[in-house]
Amino acid sequence: MKFVLLFWLLTFSLSANAGDELMPACENVEPVEHYSAKYPIIESPRPIEGRVELEFVLGIDGRISHVEVVTADVTNNYEGWKSAFIRSSVAALKKWKFNPVGSECLYRQVFTFEMAE
Repeated sequence: MKFVLLFWLLTFSLSANAGDELMPACENVEPVEHYSAKYPIIESPRPIEGRVELEFVLGIDGRISHVEVVTADVTNNYEGWKSAFIRSSVAALKKWKFNPVGSECLYRQVFTFEMAE
């Protein structure tokens, strides 16, 4: 049940604004608290690297909603790693804090996963 809910949350589109004009991108907006995504602990014969780009609506009150995965890539197309990177990115993003903004806007954030040599 948790996986289905997480999958739904990750694929939820911005359909609430489908009939409206396109929502503007956030400009000059920075989080007041931000957290890096944690590298998942999964056994592998070699380090896997990846990148996840998320888009979300930043509400007038500074709250995050409607999180959507824009892209998710991993080295060697390891699908299990891709979903782990997505989960880690969304978990980190949910902790972020923003100050209130003048109007709702779309914000994009990239999380990169690399192993130190």
